[in-house]
Amino acid sequence: MQRSTLSFRPPVSRTAAPDKHAGSAAGSGDPAPTRDPSATGQPRRRLAPAARVELILDAALRQFASRGFEAARMDDIAAGAGLSKGGLYAHFPGKEQIFQALLDRSLPDIVVDEQAMAACTSIRELVETLVDPFYEAMKDPTALVTLRLLVAESARASALVSRWRARLHGDHFGAFRRALEPWIARGAIRESVVLEESWLVFTPALQPVAVLLFFGASPGAEELQRVRGAHVRMLCELLEAPAAPTSVLSIATRRADDHR
Repeated sequence: MQRSTLSFRPPVSRTAAPDKHAGSAAGSGDPAPTRDPSATGQPRRRLAPAARVELILDAALRQFASRGFEAARMDDIAAGAGLSKGGLYAHFPGKEQIFQALLDRSLPDIVVDEQAMAACTSIRELVETLVDPFYEAMKDPTALVTLRLLVAESARASALVSRWRARLHGDHFGAFRRALEPWIARGAIRESVVLEESWLVFTPALQPVAVLLFFGASPGAEELQRVRGAHVRMLCELLEAPAAPTSVLSIATRRADDHR
């Protein structure tokens, strides 16, 4: 089955030479930078603006993830990107704009394959095709950290939150509901709350984000697989009509399948 197409890139630990036009930002009032990028002793080199922005966003992700938006300083973001503070302001007027650009770049762009769902031959396969792109995205630490930022700072990113909500409740659930229509028509799908409340379909896939948000630890591969298996089994049990062909599987067999 086709996996999701993800638009994030992991942060890169690299230091760029100082910006040619680096200088201090007038009237900024921020403390002095924690280190002087010019003190690295490395030869000055030019970077294309897009490459410089990538360095800035990588540095910003590290600062926002470790300190939060409010405590993160422009000085430290600049230092992490190998820029002076003035060089940073040449690319972004402030933290808000950096934050928005970071979310635009690093949020996972989860794509559900509607054609693959329509070709599924069992309800379980259909459910797996729906949820697997979410769990593929959760394997990437950058995606988890960025989603955590989106949740923690949702008031600063209301447009992005609304866009994500529209994707989940509109595009993804709509594709899932259309793929279920033939199964509903032949009585293989029961009336279920998940057909009415679309948020129930996707909520378990966001559990790793909740763990990171509240406990500060990313789930391991084994934990992700366990959550994914429980998610698939829950949806199958809520959707399959009693007479559906797949319902004859024993609970033991289901649980064994969950760990494939």
